[in-house]
Amino acid sequence: MLFWSLGGCVLPDPNHCANLEGDASCPDGQFCSSCLGSNAGCSTDQPSAACAVPGEGQSQTSESSSSSTGEGGPGTSSVDECEGDGAVDACPSARPVCSNRVCVSCVDTDVCGGDEVCIPEWDRCAECSPFLGEGCAENEWCGDDFSCGGCTRHEQCPDSACDLSRGECMSAERVFYVDSEVCPEVGLGTEADPFCELGTVLDLDNTPSGESSVAIVIGHGSEVYPENIELPGAWPRRLAVLGRGDVTIGLSSLDGPTFHVKTGSRLFLHNVTVTRSTDAGVRCADAEVWVDESEVTQNAAGIIAEGCRVTVRQSIVSDNDGDGVSLAAMSALRLESSGIVGNGEPQTESVALRSNESSFDVAYSTIVGNAAALGPGGDAPQSSLLCTGGMGGPVRNSVVVAPELTSISCPWAFFEASFIDTPGLDVPGSMITENWDPTWFEDLDAHDIHIRNPDSNPWRELALWGLEDPQRDLDGASRRAVPGTVGAAGADEP
Repeated sequence: MLFWSLGGCVLPDPNHCANLEGDASCPDGQFCSSCLGSNAGCSTDQPSAACAVPGEGQSQTSESSSSSTGEGGPGTSSVDECEGDGAVDACPSARPVCSNRVCVSCVDTDVCGGDEVCIPEWDRCAECSPFLGEGCAENEWCGDDFSCGGCTRHEQCPDSACDLSRGECMSAERVFYVDSEVCPEVGLGTEADPFCELGTVLDLDNTPSGESSVAIVIGHGSEVYPENIELPGAWPRRLAVLGRGDVTIGLSSLDGPTFHVKTGSRLFLHNVTVTRSTDAGVRCADAEVWVDESEVTQNAAGIIAEGCRVTVRQSIVSDNDGDGVSLAAMSALRLESSGIVGNGEPQTESVALRSNESSFDVAYSTIVGNAAALGPGGDAPQSSLLCTGGMGGPVRNSVVVAPELTSISCPWAFFEASFIDTPGLDVPGSMITENWDPTWFEDLDAHDIHIRNPDSNPWRELALWGLEDPQRDLDGASRRAVPGTVGAAGADEP
């Protein structure tokens, strides 16, 4: 078997286009990218010169690899000649940069053309380095795809929060503090004189339609904010709720979801626990929701979306009575470095992830240990993933398994480099288990999905990182974010 090597990493996928004939191995209208781990490396987007494989694949045996090095030693070649400066198509992946008409490595060599920087972990020239924080102009940040753009995390906007949908920092003039333990009767919303309730932020009369508000909620570990927050559709709002300390929102005596986001509004949750709603923890209708580093737990349902765009990152959806995440009416979900665990009741048709005429994109996530009695129509239990309406999406570098080992029913899901159950699925590059072992995880009863024994774990070397994948795991630890790197599937990188 031939392997495609990249920057010292090996891609053990003989069907990757870079191991075959490059662009010619992809369907008509698609290009081969050495930086893409999914879809056998083929994409409708034309890759950068550093990633493109236009001709024959980059496969080489150890014999051809050593002979191509020539007498020039590491980083040079007596065979690989080129024209131009920087990354060029004529250079192989092991020496991707053209300098003085010779293909060389960019490591320890100042050869990157234009304003590009060398990514030593990857041995590539790129617009910017997310590892070093170099290459981007002021008020720009380096994204997971090694290109500059808007903000992607709230910490990049220290004076407010990031509008993750637009990639821009929200107004620092509309930042309000909420602290129920030290607030006066009303408060001014300042850090020294905070509001008592989160809802007060939305009650302000001077917030025009479409304007943003940032609520910094202080938690002291014991109190709970009993809230029913509604972002109305007739008056669209942008609200970021950033928790400091141990912040729990829920347990309201009122019926309805803890957060209800309606037409045109956007909600950003960060570092909060949403719990004990008699409805969904978060309900969204024709709007947008981002959940970061948070937990949605012990509600009647976790997240319910109708016609919504939902992004869940480094978060846990757990122990909800009904569905963990329910999508309908052309909703779209991005789930990354997150867990959907322990949801559902044995006497219901609940599902961890339900998708009805909606799409999803699941990367490096763990969907495990959810409960269901029987599937629709009395079929075998399908507690992990259920799709209806002819839509689905990719599930890559993830773990999807339940005790019944028949937990997936989604003809429109595409599994890549994942550890799953349900025999009979067509899943090249993935592993279908015939066993269920809760000791794979630290403590499923407590919804702790960290890998217990990394050395013996069956998915510890199953995932393959690509440019579309997250650089951080569930706890915020950095993955070795280099295209082609092998690592653990699921939310936890041990």
